[in-house]
Amino acid sequence: MQLDGYNEELRLGFEFHGKQHYSLNSMFHRRGQIDLDEQRSRDQKKRNICKKEGICLIEVPYTCDLFPYIRYTLIEKGYLDDANQIMKYVIFAVDKVKPSKKYQGDPHAPAWPFRIIVAGASNSGKTNMILNLLVMNKFYYMFRKKKSSKIDKSKPYYEDNTFSTLTPDEIPDPKKFNAKRSTLMIFEDVCSDPPAIQKKIIPYFSKGRHENISSIYVSQKFHRIPTDIRENATHIVLFSGGGSTRKFADIISPYTDADPHKDSKVINGYLRQKEFVVIDINKPRSESFSLRWDTPLNLEKEIESLGKTSN
Repeated sequence: MQLDGYNEELRLGFEFHGKQHYSLNSMFHRRGQIDLDEQRSRDQKKRNICKKEGICLIEVPYTCDLFPYIRYTLIEKGYLDDANQIMKYVIFAVDKVKPSKKYQGDPHAPAWPFRIIVAGASNSGKTNMILNLLVMNKFYYMFRKKKSSKIDKSKPYYEDNTFSTLTPDEIPDPKKFNAKRSTLMIFEDVCSDPPAIQKKIIPYFSKGRHENISSIYVSQKFHRIPTDIRENATHIVLFSGGGSTRKFADIISPYTDADPHKDSKVINGYLRQKEFVVIDINKPRSESFSLRWDTPLNLEKEIESLGKTSN
């Protein structure tokens, strides 16, 4: 069972439900009512499994403000102390939450603006990683308050955020966005869409930074992503099932001085353990690889270690 977020210690799960969970949507329901019924059946199955396993599942409808809704539910379920605004535990941490710096320079996330390619098979953890990338530090700052801290009650505890879903044919020109506001575009499972759609996406990767736009392109296969998008990425995030060991070698060869075939075996070993590997294209080759976002991955040492083990 795949959830948008899950904390095993708390037995606490999280699901964000877009419009496609409630009504017909041509982008998600190609077969109309049949697909909508299947979506509802999957949602109910998750509820049943969570109930059986003793997991508290929070489902956030797209009509609600994300953080206020979660805050209210956490209070209602007893996970959050309303009087002192203290989170009793840290939640939804793919990367363990630590007292972090402000978002720019945060070791758990790329510097803004970014252009990320995410490649991996279905149910490999891509959506969970993106969710944590977006909201993890917000949970930390929102809930980790000390009793002695002074809170300005007149100040809203939520941010001025707007969430929208678009069909591929509705993708606007990046220049139409207000550069004074930060914008994040997530393009998910659009690789199979026609070239006309890809041409709409390419400017987000080639020129989006000038409009204060960051972009994430999600695909099951790396090599199916258009070349112009791959060449303008700042980060590549690899999950299991994104390709064979040989194809991984082709992906990483421009970013390593070591033998890419040996490197790919090391990376594939981590991916099989449900980890993900990040390549920061802007860093020197010796520093470009990391396990998740904040753990440097020295491939040469990993290869040496494997050699000693085999001997």
